[in-house]
Amino acid sequence: MKVIQECAQCGAEGHLLDTPDGYQCATCDARGQAQARQEASCTQCGLPEATESGVCVECETAPLSDAEFEILAAADAAIAQDLEDQWARDKVILEQVRQMVPVDVFKEIEEFLAQDDCSDYSIVEQPVGEAQDDGYILGDVYVDQTMNGGMAGDSYAGTICLPLGCGKYLKYDYTC
Repeated sequence: MKVIQECAQCGAEGHLLDTPDGYQCATCDARGQAQARQEASCTQCGLPEATESGVCVECETAPLSDAEFEILAAADAAIAQDLEDQWARDKVILEQVRQMVPVDVFKEIEEFLAQDDCSDYSIVEQPVGEAQDDGYILGDVYVDQTMNGGMAGDSYAGTICLPLGCGKYLKYDYTC
């Protein structure tokens, strides 16, 4: 026995959507959503016709207020300062590495670091991750990949440890 369902609003038969208001045709569902938007108030200005975000189109597209701009500028400045501080710490570690290894090894380390966005350098005695033969002059490189592809399929991140040849490793985080 074939069961035919009808739209709860207009009685039309055919492809129906299972909505909180019962089975509805696409036209009645769209009408209901439009009416709900008209009845919803914007969380910022209180005017009707809020979008799915809870804010009306005017508020979504309005220029930033001076206070909002100052908040964003302060956040940008804090990020920039954090990056500068991180680079200052990383430069100290790189100078230590430069003094520990021969010139040709340091040049290869610089080439490794230039391949990705690298930060948070440290010198460690035990590597993390799995050994990989990347053709590195001092042996296997250890990689602990924590993001494999990401949402878009082309983002990778993790930790790399490069042997320094003296029982120590240069450990750093990478993203690419």
